[in-house]
Amino acid sequence: MLYLCHTVFKMKVFYPLILLISILFTISCSKDDSNSSSSPQGPKPTVTLNGEAKDTLSLNQQYVELGATAIDANGTDISSSINISGAVDYNKTGLYVLKYTATDSKNVTSDPINREILVKNDAEYLVGVYTATHKCSSSSVNTDDFQTTISVSTETNNKIFFSKLNPVSGQIEANVSGIGVNIPQAFDQNNNQYSGNGTISNNDIKVTFNTDVTGYSNCTITLPR
Repeated sequence: MLYLCHTVFKMKVFYPLILLISILFTISCSKDDSNSSSSPQGPKPTVTLNGEAKDTLSLNQQYVELGATAIDANGTDISSSINISGAVDYNKTGLYVLKYTATDSKNVTSDPINREILVKNDAEYLVGVYTATHKCSSSSVNTDDFQTTISVSTETNNKIFFSKLNPVSGQIEANVSGIGVNIPQAFDQNNNQYSGNGTISNNDIKVTFNTDVTGYSNCTITLPR
């Protein structure tokens, strides 16, 4: 009787254990089957960019997509299946990345290949800090050197900003065209009117600056480069 009870006890423990192992094995197989069906196997297509992988675009210049070509493992052209993700905002400076992939008839997707497009203001070469000298028609005004910076617009090509042109301080807008600089007529925060024009050389930026501030009607400002 004792032996029989012991046997029954072992069977009660053994059968649930077998059942648990069977369930775990079934779940594991199902996961493997699911992974294998959702991830197609086989040689991947290859994607080749048309044009350069890195390119520079002038601000406000429309971007023209050069595209790419794609070939599957059998050498068949599948360029029509290429997907391009990302976009280029040519009206805003910055670095933009486009990603190209292609998928073949077996649903196998290529490794991604990237193209980088740098949108920049063409006047960026002028950006910096300058120690400016100035000379005005009136000898009575202060002609000490002063410091100014040049920055560029992130939205309009060839637009620059001076931080100061004596006696005007604040953001002074100017437009660059070739070697020419034009400062449109405007007013500063103190309602002083100003305007000017200048030239850019390898040695300096020379600006003729006019204001309605007494003594500053005709000043030549030089920014050594």
